[in-house]
This record gives sequence, C-alpha cells and structure tokens, in this order.
Amino acid sequence: MHCPNCGLANPDNARFCSNCGTQFSSSSGPQQPPYQPQYQQAPPQSLPGGSPVMRNIALGCLVVLLIFLLFGLSCTRACFRGRRYYRRYGAIVRSMDSQLAKSMRTVTRDKLRAIGGMEWITPPDAIS
Repeated sequence: MHCPNCGLANPDNARFCSNCGTQFSSSSGPQQPPYQPQYQQAPPQSLPGGSPVMRNIALGCLVVLLIFLLFGLSCTRACFRGRRYYRRYGAIVRSMDSQLAKSMRTVTRDKLRAIGGMEWITPPDAIS
C-alpha cells in the first residue's frame, strides 16, 4: 500500500503512513478508535487535620463544652455555698432563731394579758 500523501510504500495492514503519519482509509469493516490509555484520577489530597468545615464544627463544640463546664462549676459552687455558711455560722443562726422565737412568745403572751386574755372574742350566743 502506498501513502496518498508522500507516496511511501507501507505494509498492507498499516493504518498510518510510517513516514508522514497520514491515516489510511480502511475498506475492511468499521474502524476502531485509536488506543487511549486509561488514567486513574488520584484521590484529592486532604489537609492534615481534616476539612476546614469539620475543624470549625469541632472547635465550636469544644467552645460550647467549655462554657457548660465553667457554668456548671460556678453553679456547683453556689449550690454548696449555703452548706458552707451553715457549717460556719449554723450555731449563731440557731441561737438567734431560738432567741427570736422566745421573744415572740413573750410578746404574744404579754399582749394577751394586756387586752384581757381571750375575753375579747365575742361568744357565739351574742351573735344574732
């Protein structure tokens, strides 16, 4: 087979001219496409530490956790503060409480004596 472009003699089963590269028309069946190697795409390189979105989500969760921890610790201290004061000042509070109760009983008893005891209450037969 001779090349129509440069006139060089090529083998009969050649599809291209070995001199100029012109493609020969094949009269036998459908023409196959030229071979193209298959390339595999490399996986995308990830940043060390994950994607920025996941890093931001993790950072936000960490901040929220720290806020809850600090809030929880402050509430815990406030809850136990009353017990600490009671341990420290409990005896004083109990003595003042008993003195106050004693003085209230005395005042009430004295007032009842001053107005004549329970006689100021209207008897049931006086109500018509």
